[in-house]
Amino acid sequence: MNPSWTDIVTAIATSIAALGVGIAIVGAYLSRNQLREARDQVREAVLGRHVDIAIDISRRWDEDGMLDARQALSGLNPEDVRDLFEVLLASGKEDQLALYYRLQRVGNYFEDLAVLWKYEGLKIEWIDDTVGGAAIQYWNRWRLSVSDSQTGQPTLYKNWANLAAALVAYRAAGAGEAGPAPSPT
Repeated sequence: MNPSWTDIVTAIATSIAALGVGIAIVGAYLSRNQLREARDQVREAVLGRHVDIAIDISRRWDEDGMLDARQALSGLNPEDVRDLFEVLLASGKEDQLALYYRLQRVGNYFEDLAVLWKYEGLKIEWIDDTVGGAAIQYWNRWRLSVSDSQTGQPTLYKNWANLAAALVAYRAAGAGEAGPAPSPT
């Protein structure tokens, strides 16, 4: 018995449909692999970006100018820092103003770090593991000076203040390395 033309057309259409489904399955499999590769490339790019940021942050923290500023501020309590900045600014002398701006490197460093955190360039966990304690301790030293200066500059070191508060909360929640950092004396 010979198949009728309708049987032949149905068989050809079924074969073409089966071939199309097979091609779609193979295409989906290949697309899934490409998506996995693309996701892996994005993950590697993000990791590379974080490594670059970490290297830059570490380099900036250890630069001679930053070391000098940190050394000049070591051992000062919040009142001492506020008074030092007021004296340096009020003097109007070029060398005193130059020292003031050199000391501002510390605040600018933490403000930059805080902006990276604010815009999700860095995670709180990473910051806490690297310079979290220093961010909190220096903020505790600078807060009076910043508070007094905010009259003329309301957003002065606002991001750093937010980061320091977030780090304290992170540590208080038990997520950080050593719990809340003590206030410097």
